[in-house]
This record gives sequence, C-alpha cells and structure tokens, in this order.
Amino acid sequence: MKLETDTSHIETQIHKLKFKWNELQNQVKHTKNMVDASAQYVAKVDEVSEFCKQNRQFLSTVTMKSHLVKSPQDAEELLVEIEQFLRPKETQLNETLLELQQLASHSTGGDIETKINQIKNDRAELNECFASLKQELQELANQKPDQQEPTNESAAPEPSQSGTVHNIPITREDTPEMAETKPEGVRSPIFEDARTDSPKPGPVHSVHIEEIESIRGESPALVSPEDIVPVAKAPVFVEPLRNSVVEEGAKFTFRCKVSGFPTPEISWLKDGISIKNNLDYQTSYFDGLCTLTIDETFAEDSAKFTCTAKNSSGVAETSAFLSITECEPGEQITPPQFSLKLQDVKFSPGSTPIQLLCRVSSNPLPTIKWLKDGVDCLAGEEEGRHYRTSYRDGVAVLEILEPSRKTPGVYECQATNRLGTEISSAKVELDGALPEPKFLVPLPHEAMVRAGQKLKLQCEVEHLDSSDDTRVTWLYNGKPVTNNGRDVKTFSEDTNLTLLISEAFPKDAGTYSVSIESPAGSITSSCNVSVKGLLPSETSDTEAAENVEPVKPSISSPLRDVSLFEGAQVLLDCVIVGSPEPEVIWYHNGRPVKESGDFQLLFKGDKCSLLIKEAFVEDGGEYKVVAINSAGEASSSCNLTVQVISQQNEPVATRQSKVATPAAPTEEEYTLPKFTQLLTDVLVREGDNVLLESCVEGNPTPSVKWTLNNKDIVYNDRVKSEFNPEDGKATLSISNVTQQDRGLYTVRADNSLGESKCFSHVIVKSIKWLFNEEPISGKDFLISTSGARQVCSIPTAPMYLSGGRITCVAENEAGRATCTAQLTVTIRPNNISLCQKALQKLANLRLS
Repeated sequence: MKLETDTSHIETQIHKLKFKWNELQNQVKHTKNMVDASAQYVAKVDEVSEFCKQNRQFLSTVTMKSHLVKSPQDAEELLVEIEQFLRPKETQLNETLLELQQLASHSTGGDIETKINQIKNDRAELNECFASLKQELQELANQKPDQQEPTNESAAPEPSQSGTVHNIPITREDTPEMAETKPEGVRSPIFEDARTDSPKPGPVHSVHIEEIESIRGESPALVSPEDIVPVAKAPVFVEPLRNSVVEEGAKFTFRCKVSGFPTPEISWLKDGISIKNNLDYQTSYFDGLCTLTIDETFAEDSAKFTCTAKNSSGVAETSAFLSITECEPGEQITPPQFSLKLQDVKFSPGSTPIQLLCRVSSNPLPTIKWLKDGVDCLAGEEEGRHYRTSYRDGVAVLEILEPSRKTPGVYECQATNRLGTEISSAKVELDGALPEPKFLVPLPHEAMVRAGQKLKLQCEVEHLDSSDDTRVTWLYNGKPVTNNGRDVKTFSEDTNLTLLISEAFPKDAGTYSVSIESPAGSITSSCNVSVKGLLPSETSDTEAAENVEPVKPSISSPLRDVSLFEGAQVLLDCVIVGSPEPEVIWYHNGRPVKESGDFQLLFKGDKCSLLIKEAFVEDGGEYKVVAINSAGEASSSCNLTVQVISQQNEPVATRQSKVATPAAPTEEEYTLPKFTQLLTDVLVREGDNVLLESCVEGNPTPSVKWTLNNKDIVYNDRVKSEFNPEDGKATLSISNVTQQDRGLYTVRADNSLGESKCFSHVIVKSIKWLFNEEPISGKDFLISTSGARQVCSIPTAPMYLSGGRITCVAENEAGRATCTAQLTVTIRPNNISLCQKALQKLANLRLS
C-alpha cells in the first residue's frame, strides 16, 4: 500500500512538470512571435522613414525649380513631374503603413503608438506642403499669356524697401547652401502665396530668403537645379572611439568625429542595446563631434559602446570597450602619499647597480612614473635598457643597471591616481674620480688565419664607460678600420670589444689595435695578424680548416674562490681562448657536473660560466673547469664555501628536502624582458637554410613575436618559429632561402611591464654562371661551392668553347658584382704527334 502511495505522488509531480513544460513552450513560442513581429516592425519603420526622407528631398528640389518657372508650360511640366514622383510613392507608402499598423499590435515596446503618430504627422505635413505647391503651380499654369509676369527687370514691379521675405520649408536633411542658391532678381508668385497659405509644419525648420532688387540693371544669372542640390556623401568616422579603462566613480566621456551629407543621424548602443532613454548617459552631436558622457561610472558601465551614423547615402559605426576598475567595498579612496621618500645617492663608476627606493600608498593603487631631470627614464628604447623598475607592496624601486658618467642627475618618482599626483625626488651624484679603464683580457700578440676564413679579434675591458665621453677606435696599420665594401664589423657587448672580418684575404694582414680614450685615461692593445694563402690542392672548407695551426687553450681569467650563505645564487665564470674552439667540462669534487634545472652551463663569447640558482651546503667543495682541443688542454679550479643559516635544532636544508617539501610561496620580482643572447647578422646563399637564435628572460614570462621589415611573418612549412618559456630560447628557421627572405628581422619580447627588441640583418646572395651571356647548362660544366669560393669546372674542354666568355654574377640587396674571363682552348703537343701518327697510318692503308 505504501508503494502505491509513493507511485501516485510521483505521477502527480510528473503531471505538474509536463504542465509547466507545456506552459514554458507556449511562452517561448509567444515571445518568439513577438520578437519576430518587432523585427518586422522596425524594418517597416525604417522603410517609411526612408520614404519620408526621399519626399523631403524631392520637395526641396521642386521648390527650387519653381524659381525658374517662366511660363504656364513650365508650370505644367513641373506638375507632371510631381505627380509622376508622388503617385507610386503614395500607393507604396499606404501599403507599408497598413502593414505597420498590423505589426504594431503584435510588437513589444511602449513607444510604438508614439512612433506611428509621428510618422503620420510627418506624412500629413509633407502632403500639405506638396498640395500648396501644386495649387500655386496650377494657378500659374492657368494664367493667360498676357497675364504672365514680366521676366525682365524693366517690366518687373519695384520691390519694397525692406524686400520680400519667403518662408520655405527645409528639413534637417537640407543644408543652408540649398536655400542660399536662389537667383537674385527672380520673383515667383508661388512663394508670395506660400507665405500666407502654407501651413506651419511642426518639426520643419524655416529658412528666410530675402529678395533683393538687381544692382546696376544686370540680368540675374539662372541657376540650374543640378547646381543647387549638394552631392550626397555616406558617413565616415574620421576619429573613431578608443578603448578606455576608468576607475569606479570617475567621470568619463567617449568622443568621436564623423563627416557626411546629409547630416547623419547619430545613435549610441551599449552591448547592442540603444541607450536613448537612459538618463545616466548624456549624448551630444555638434559640428561632427559626437560625445557620450557618464557623470559617475559604476561597475555595470563596463561594456562595448557603439556610435552609429546614418544618412540616406549609407551607415557607419565605430566601437570601443569601457572597463571600470572597482574599488573594494568599505575602502576609503585616498590620494598618493609617500611614507618613505627617495634618498640622495653617491656612487663610483663601475660600481654595482644603484637602487632608488621609496614607499608610496594610495587607493586606488597609483601609477608610478620615473623621471630623470624632468624626462621619462623609460621613454626611449635605448634608455630603457639601462633601467629596471618594480612596484610591490607599496615599494617603488628604480634600478640603474650600469652607472656611468651619464648617470648623475635629479631623479623623481611620480605617483598618480585620479585624486592627484605626488612626487618624491633625490640627487644621484658621482663620488670621486673615474677609475681608469684597463684590459682584463687584451688582444692576442699574434694571430694567424687562412685566406677565406673568418678573423675575429676580441678583448675585455674593465671600467669601460658607455658614456659619450668614452671613445673606442679600431686601427689597421695605424689607420681607422673601414668597411672597404666588405663585411667588416666592430661592436661592443658589455665589457667585450670585438672586430670581425667574415672573409680574410692576404691584404688584410697587418697590425690591428684597439684604442680606448676616456676622461680617466687611455689604453691601447695591438695584435699582429698574418693571413696564409690557400694551397692549390685545397678545395673545401674542411681541408682548409685542417691546415689551420691549432692553438692550445688558455684560461686568461681563472676561477676565483667564493663564500656565501645557503640559498644564495652562485655564478662561477672564467675566460677561455683557443683554436679550434675547445670543449669545456665542469667538475664538482672530481665528478662531472650535469646541466639541470639547478645547474646551468652558460657561454657568452669566450666567457664560460656555471650558474647554481640556489646553493645548499652539499654544493660546497672544489669546482674545476677543463678546456680541451686538438692542441692540448687547460684547467682552472676554485673552492665554493656554503655557510649554514639554519637556527639551532633545525635540520640543515638539502636539495632533496627542498624537492620533498614545497617551498613557501614567495612574492616574485617582476622584471622587464631582457635578451641574454642577441641575434647576429647572417650572410647566406640562395637555397641554403637560416637559423636565427636568441634568448630572453623576464617575469612574467614574455611572449615572443617575429617581424620582417616591420611586417608580421607568415609561417608555413618553410618558415617556422619556436619559443621555449623554460629557458627563454626563441628561434626562427627558414629553409631554402630566397631573395624574398632578405631584410631586417626583429624579435620582440613583451610582458605586462614592457617590451624589448633584438635585430638581425639577413643578406641573401645569389650566384649565377653565364657563358656568352647565357646561363651555363649541360654536361660540359660542373658548378660547385667551396666555402666562400664559387667554382666552375670544365672536365674536358671541347673546341667550341674557345673564344667564349665565362661570367660569374653575384647579387644581393646591396648591389651586383660580376667577374668575366676569356676562354681559349688549345691542343697539347703530345696530342698533335698522336694525330700525325694516326694520319700516317691512314695514308698507308689507302696506298695499299
């Protein structure tokens, strides 16, 4: 019995749910019908509005044409034109109004009845204007020839002193220029009667046209209707809306500018819904400027706003997003206030980075801006590389990464929110004299390179000031180094100075020196370079490389002992030189160090480094670096001491305990993106592959974007890019390079704090061989490449090649170069004797 009762209850609930479901379906269907009817209603309203607008424009046109009526025939022709225009329009308009009234009963909205009444009133006013105009034209058409008004000035009655004023109905779509084109001296009785008989339309504006008698008896110039009617122009937004972020409670105004004729109608939408009846939004339109003002913003004002301009020639719109940042409930809004101001700093050039620190608080949080001598420190891309900024927990920090002679000045921290701006300033001054620059690693005394190989000279300088007062000069045999049309580069990176010749020739042999002149002193380092010519038997880069005299590795800047507390970062570095480039191996207490997340092996030029991100007691001990090449090996060692900072009775932290126990969350230090490995320029042959590599760091992890000649790169199977967020390595690979791939490549890394850029010039050279100005082809020629040498071989020279010209053409974006040789084919003497013997045998055979 209990089971039956429960079943009955379930059936009752099911019946109720079915009833509610059917009711909901009916409501949805009814709502859908209402929405469809509303959409049709809006379309019909637009159609009727367009009819009325065309009628207004036609009324303006025929009104101006009536000025030119000079005979009953002209009046009759104008009446026929009016009838031909209005008759089909009236029939179509009546049908549309009937459909509109039927749709109104099924549509939603409180202003439907008002809209229909307005349309009817507009139509009635237009009909009255047309009726009055037609009546006056009919009276003129019925006049006899002797009743016609004289058209010359001698027969015209004199006007009154005050002139005659006519009221002509001009709608909002008409312009003042249309009313001002009435020819002087032409009078029409049509407008005399219209002054008294025409009804006064509601929304129609009146323009007063005053007739003035002709001056000096000149005949009036007749103006054609085509000259009177202005040319229509669709709306165009010359200044669009812009996305904006505003704090809650602030006043905000959207602005945009639009042009078009007739004057467009302006409407505003919020997330696609009209704001016409919303009192919180104030709109205005004057002289092409459209504005929407919100006196006090709230969170619900965050939306997409659209401004639409519409006239008879078309429609245009512009959109933008408004984001409102909310204040926490109960918090008091306060202006910026410094609880700790900036302090004056004195520094010595070449010292560690300078930190300027202050504490500022406000609600909402302020925007921090740093200035030096009144100029934004981070305004220029080059300047921004010398500074690093952060703002965390109310503490604003400016870090000057490389203090130099250009560093001194007055630095300001400017904190701004919507309640005001507060500034704290401090002086940064130079303390003491500049230290003299000195070579940590000078140029080698001697260097030898094979012809066609790369020549690279590098030195490292301590206290190298990057200011304009310091001048670095490279000299070749006492004269400044110049390009001379070949790829010769000099550049500096941190404390390293480099001279690079991509292809050395015997004429490049000599003495190279680098001179550094600064206010603190001058230093010079020199190197004697010898270039050996290629042997005749050498045909490849591999053979040339094997003939280079190897140089045993040497460690010019050895490792140094380090002592620090646990948890700190460790960087062990040294400078290693040798040829060929040596292999580098690191050891810890005699065991090789494997690269991992905790241990990183870094290479930058000749500098080799071992980075330990977080040192533990177990990381202490002896570290040794070994450099090996075919000429020998060199090594350097140091001791790392890690001191414990754990409290008493607390276990010593180890790397394994760190992995087992997650570290407590710490606040991250946010930094701008910075490239730790820069791109290099590339010279490549057409058809080869190119790989551009760079490394970037920053927090938050930056995103990477590649461009070619400031245009986004289109990736495909031939052009690919990769970015590893873990190590910051960004690469761009291009296979089968063409001339279209040449140009300036830019990799841009950006995060929420800013962006950084790195550049590379890719030069694509094209080599072509020609015989008598025609491309070489066929089995008689073999084309090959040996390093930088282009080789054209003729295994067996046929006689038809004799006297021909062979040309090698090299092209890139910088220009074109050619090299031509005359080819002469001769018969060897031993071949001549063989030919004579063969001919003698042939003669003997014939005689026998």
